[in-house]
Parts: sequence; C-alpha cells; structure tokens
Amino acid sequence: SSVMRYKRDVGKSSNLGIILTDREADDYYNRVGGIDGMIKFTPKDKLSFQSLRSYTNYPAQIAGEYEQSQREFEGIAHTFHYSHNTKKVNFYALYNEIDPDFRADMGFMTRTGIKYSEIGGTYKWRRGPGHWFNWLSIYGSYDLRRDYNGNVLHRAYTSRFNYNGPMQSYFGC
Repeated sequence: SSVMRYKRDVGKSSNLGIILTDREADDYYNRVGGIDGMIKFTPKDKLSFQSLRSYTNYPAQIAGEYEQSQREFEGIAHTFHYSHNTKKVNFYALYNEIDPDFRADMGFMTRTGIKYSEIGGTYKWRRGPGHWFNWLSIYGSYDLRRDYNGNVLHRAYTSRFNYNGPMQSYFGC
C-alpha cells in the first residue's frame, strides 16, 4: 500500500494538490489519483474542489461473490464547495458526485453511485455587551441526493434559529 500527497500554496491564500494511492495484492489492485485545491477569489469567497479517478481489479472469487466486474473498471468522484462568508451573511453551495464504479479502498467511502447537492445560508445579527443578545442567526438550506439514474434518495429543507445571550445563555430551534 502506498499513499502520496503533494500540496502547494498558490498566491497568498490558495492551494493546489495531487493525491495518489495504490493498494495491491495477488490478482487485486485499487489505484486512485486526483487533484484538489482551495481557491480564494476574495477574502470572503472561496471554492474548494476535489476530482478523483480510480482503477480497480478484483480477484475472480471476490468479484463473483460481491457482484463486481470480472475485469478492470474505473470510476470518478468530484466534489465542489463554494462559500461566501461575511460578518452578517454566510452562503454556501455544495455538489458531490460519486460514480457507481468509483472505489477508494485506502479510504473510507460508504456509498457510491450518488449525486448530492446542497445550498444554504445564514444571516447573523451581533451585538456587544449590554444588549439582550450577543448573537442571533437564522439558517436555511435545501439538499437533494439522487442515484445515478436520477431517482430521489433524499430531499430536505432545513431551517434553524439560534440565540446567544448574556451569561453564556443559548437557545436553538
């Protein structure tokens, strides 16, 4: 088994990297390679991403027992996360896609064959000492998980209200 990771800073606050993993045994291998990074467009806006490709070959007995391909197969996985964060507003958008044939045997991945997207945001009010609150916030999001055929696996609308006040008081719903 081998893992290689290289990351390089780009500009004042961004970075790019590569990752390679290799796991081998008799009649078996799983190789994953990809790029990732974080690009800060402004002090308030950033995009994080990762794009991976895997190559896998299982021994005939394992492939048959777990209904895997009898030959080498490959898959892809992509993740993109954008966020805009200020003192008053935080907005984010997330997209994650994992091909049904993607394997990362050196890592922990519980599910493949999905496409997941989420958007959300928070609005915050802050006050200093002497006010009835230190921090109030409202949050809302929408997320959708589908399989590779477009069937909806999960859909949710979420909202939340938080209060932080004097003497470390807190309330959330």
